Amino acid sequence: MGMVIVNGDRIEVPDGASISISNGEIIVIQQKESVMGVVIINGTRVEVPDGSSISISNGEIIINGSRHGVAGPDVKVVVEGVLVDLEVDRGSVEVRGDVTGSVNCGGSATIGGGVGGGVDAGGSITCGVVTGDVDAGGSVNCGDVGGDVDARGSINYRR
Repeated sequence: MGMVIVNGDRIEVPDGASISISNGEIIVIQQKESVMGVVIINGTRVEVPDGSSISISNGEIIINGSRHGVAGPDVKVVVEGVLVDLEVDRGSVEVRGDVTGSVNCGGSATIGGGVGGGVDAGGSITCGVVTGDVDAGGSVNCGDVGGDVDARGSINYRR
């Protein structure tokens, strides 16, 4: 808790709160709690803050720079929320939200929202708008793509 003094009166306010004084009335607005998303790795659910970065390399799970266990040899990742970056060296990914950075995976990538960076996948890519490049070992089916598109399979996107 924090303390604010208004006209000599001491008022306790929660940390991170906003204070507004309008027409002589003091209004304390408590900051929203952070929005949480969910990442499901091989069936195991982990809550993560929206805007997280997730990396799975050599089976090791790293979320926002902290180790969160081992994924095993065959990885399937499902994300519900907004991510900064997603990198999975083996396996497929499904994001039910946006990625503000890039997605890089060894398998296929299905992204329900947009991608602020690029998408690189060993398999097929299905996504919304991509600001950067799209590179797929399989086919591509995306919305608008701001960069180059390279695929071994069929290509379907808007420019």
